[in-house]
Amino acid sequence: MLQTFLQEEGYRVDVATNGREGLDRMAERLPDLVLCDVMMPVCDGREMVARMRGDSRLRAVPVIIMSAAWPLAGVDPRDFPAVVIKPFDIFALLGIVERALAGL
Repeated sequence: MLQTFLQEEGYRVDVATNGREGLDRMAERLPDLVLCDVMMPVCDGREMVARMRGDSRLRAVPVIIMSAAWPLAGVDPRDFPAVVIKPFDIFALLGIVERALAGL
């Protein structure tokens, strides 16, 4: 649903079902922004973000963390443009995405 909504708003959206797949896709094409769920199989969101921060090419890509469980051990909200707690309002998320892409 989120993919369809963002595409209808004019964004190009790539979807990965786990952190490893996400990293592989980012290796193919550098994203402008990543929406990252914390709880994912294979490589969770914390590990994916840690790997991104250790990669000079991905280090500066803004990441919006999404989770139904908050607060999360080892996740400092100051490290991200936003932390989105599920369930969330889709239009509020759109505003967060717009601000993150604008660098605000």
